[in-house]
Amino acid sequence: YRHQIHEVVDQIVSELPETESSISPETLGKALRDALSKKKEGRIKGSFDVVSGVLTITLKTQRGEFKIPVNFYALALAGAAWARGLLFHFLASLSLKEYQDRCAVNPIDQLQYVWVPPGTFWMGCVPGDEDCEELESPRRQVTIAESFWLCRSPVTASAMKRFAVANGLEYPLNKWAGGSGDEAQCAIHYSSAWMYCEWAGGRLPSEEEWEYAARGGKDGLKYPWGNQFDKSRAALGPERVCQYSPNDFGLYDLVGNVFEWTSGFI
Repeated sequence: YRHQIHEVVDQIVSELPETESSISPETLGKALRDALSKKKEGRIKGSFDVVSGVLTITLKTQRGEFKIPVNFYALALAGAAWARGLLFHFLASLSLKEYQDRCAVNPIDQLQYVWVPPGTFWMGCVPGDEDCEELESPRRQVTIAESFWLCRSPVTASAMKRFAVANGLEYPLNKWAGGSGDEAQCAIHYSSAWMYCEWAGGRLPSEEEWEYAARGGKDGLKYPWGNQFDKSRAALGPERVCQYSPNDFGLYDLVGNVFEWTSGFI
């Protein structure tokens, strides 16, 4: 336990900001290490923000109270094994409701986005799936090293219309791109999808990110719910988004409805 404390403190001390009371990061780090090692009652407490991965430690010293942010995601990705293990154990225990609580509305396109945690999964054709395309093999293990935000559903026609109006474009963007209101926008060219994402402040997900998010933390299944297709769980053509159950990451319409672009197209 003590060597773990030293590991985390040593990694954050150099990044601690100077405070108004001019206490140095080294001094504050020593006080933090001391408080953690000796577990002094009432001197230390913390709060964890799952979206940002920041554990904010509040430390009481003779010079006042200080708040120290520790980015657990950064530590885990930097190779701190104990932080990585704790982080993934915590993420694995999250329920569907807790994932859905990690939604945010993008003020630009006015759609809801879901936070997707980092992780490792098996990408490609699952054993026993006779419907696989040739490009889906061989199956391989892929690590998504960083968390990301993903629109919780396909982009809607109303959001695409907002994009067109904001950029002086005619809507629909082409003669095949139908849809209205909360219906999923269909028949959008790759260039339009790329431009939409840039306008909304994001980017197209990679093929690896999309499949990881679509699987929702489950490996070895053809569909988010299992290995048998169930038409009561998926739209058989373009229709309103979010009409069927989400996967375990809180994402909708991953099967059926419309085709979805990824950055791996080119």
